[in-house]
Amino acid sequence: MASTESTEAKELSLVGKVELRIALTDSDTKLETILNTYLPPLLLKLASDHINVRNKVISICQHINTRVKAPNIKLPVTGLLKQYKENGNALVRHFDILYIQQGLFRLSIPERLQLLPMLVQGIHKNFRESVRHTSSLFNMLLKLLHSVTFPPRGTGEDAALRDTLGFVEEIEDAPFIASWIGKLILFSPNPSTKRLPGLTVEECNFLQLYDKKDTWLPSIAGGMSIVETKVVAVKFLASGAFSDTERFLPALIASSDTNSRVSDLGEDMMKRAVSAVSLEDGAVLEQLFQLYLGTRGTDGSLPARVSLQVKLLALLCKSNRATSYTAKNIQIVKEGLTTGTSGQSVELSDARSANPRQRDISSSTAAVQGLEASKLRTQIFAYTNWLARMSDPAHINVVAPSTVTQLRDYIESQGWPTPLENMSQQHNQESNLRSLGYESIGVLARASAEALIFDEDLDLLRWLFDSLAADSMGTEVTLSIELALSSILGAFGGYLKPELEYSLENLLLHNMQRELGKRFRSYFTPISPARSYRVACWAFDTSNDTLLGNVEGSDFRVVHSTRFAAVRYANRCLPFRNVKARWINVLAMGSDASGRREMLDEARKVSNVQSLDPNTPKSSYHVAQQASDASIDVSIVCTSNMRD
Repeated sequence: MASTESTEAKELSLVGKVELRIALTDSDTKLETILNTYLPPLLLKLASDHINVRNKVISICQHINTRVKAPNIKLPVTGLLKQYKENGNALVRHFDILYIQQGLFRLSIPERLQLLPMLVQGIHKNFRESVRHTSSLFNMLLKLLHSVTFPPRGTGEDAALRDTLGFVEEIEDAPFIASWIGKLILFSPNPSTKRLPGLTVEECNFLQLYDKKDTWLPSIAGGMSIVETKVVAVKFLASGAFSDTERFLPALIASSDTNSRVSDLGEDMMKRAVSAVSLEDGAVLEQLFQLYLGTRGTDGSLPARVSLQVKLLALLCKSNRATSYTAKNIQIVKEGLTTGTSGQSVELSDARSANPRQRDISSSTAAVQGLEASKLRTQIFAYTNWLARMSDPAHINVVAPSTVTQLRDYIESQGWPTPLENMSQQHNQESNLRSLGYESIGVLARASAEALIFDEDLDLLRWLFDSLAADSMGTEVTLSIELALSSILGAFGGYLKPELEYSLENLLLHNMQRELGKRFRSYFTPISPARSYRVACWAFDTSNDTLLGNVEGSDFRVVHSTRFAAVRYANRCLPFRNVKARWINVLAMGSDASGRREMLDEARKVSNVQSLDPNTPKSSYHVAQQASDASIDVSIVCTSNMRD
């Protein structure tokens, strides 16, 4: 007990002597000299085991605070910063930071810049020890960068900057600072929200110095301009202090910034940085996906800005491994096609009704407006094509069904098959997106044929034929629908189950009967000959604008012929022995002079047959390819088969 009292008394005595020296100073110059000598060791006493000692030091600090308000009094910033880096006591560090912040900008610019290496040294460790203190250190770093003149890129001085700042010894400091520069570029001070695109609530608090309101107010002493700070931070990032690998992600973020002074530097860095990383690296891909999609939860980050999402997708389109992230890829397509620029998701119809034709297409608010949104959707369609071409079968079979559903919903949200009135105001933009949507559906359907094409009612194929018949968006859209049908055509060629063959032959025959200008109804062909015959006859008997029968479906007008596509499918997908397929050839060859020449040529492909096995499962197209001499007329074959 006596020993403890003796230690406490000694500490109080030492602290009292310092207090007396400070109290006896009668000028700012003398006070500055005393503080330069005694302030750091005085603050060390805040680590004392004795509460009376700690309270006494705090009392003295309150007195010092009243004496050092004059801006001409310099504080021992170097000693305090060194003490902060070496001492682990939280209370000591707290007071060190307070006086460092107060005294840093009372130093001359050369004196400040001499502190830069010490300030960044071990900053990644400081973050693990105290996030709030590191927030203050990073803020001071940003302030110092405004006074730095960076050497020209590629010079010896520039190359030596990494070693000068100590990044060679502390190898985790440079990645840490680069990462937070990237977050700074994403940051925009917003009093109404603490959650921003690409940034969590905690990251926003870090950059805002935990609700210090004047942090980003340049008109207030100690405040900074967020725009100018981003510019100097990106210049620092472009210097030799960082490697291309470290600057890759923040450079990508900078390249999408709305400020050209930032984005130009970002683009220049990306030209070098993109080759320094592997897009097959799982850690890199996780960063890209997380930045794109955000993190869930009330404190998580929002998805990245649209301009950044476009650039992220462009990179993902270069990664084979990205195709294996099935859940994330599904989410990208869903949110990209059904989310407005406000970030609010618009639900169209996640689940199919009993009739797949009946979907909720009334919500025009689903269409995201603006040039950036158009660029994003264009890139999403490019990404879906990448997924279709590069994914393993196991992955594409998971992604394709959901993605095709979203693509169909997107097209129908524009008005299907007749576009909504507001679509005409942005015809070129929406027409291009609609075309890409159809093409993506075709590519995905071919890549995942079993899941998307070969269902019993041929739902997707029927929808594309209906689109070809009635979509009035324009010639480019029609060509894209034909391209989608051609893509799917490549998935056929083998043996078809009887029920699928039955559905396909009736679907094709139905499309041969459609006439331009006439109205038709999209309908189902159940796996029932009686039901199918009744619906088919109803459809064929509709020769004027009056709809007959009571069949579920949607009422449309034919604006494009579907006959050529039907003939191609009949020749390539149905076996030669199929009577309805041959009848389709007869109908095609009997078309009037207005028929397309290529349709007549396609219909005649089966008229040259040298050898024929009626039981072969091969399609008529394959048989015709094997024939060498003309010998049988197709109309005779069809007549003979029907008599049998």
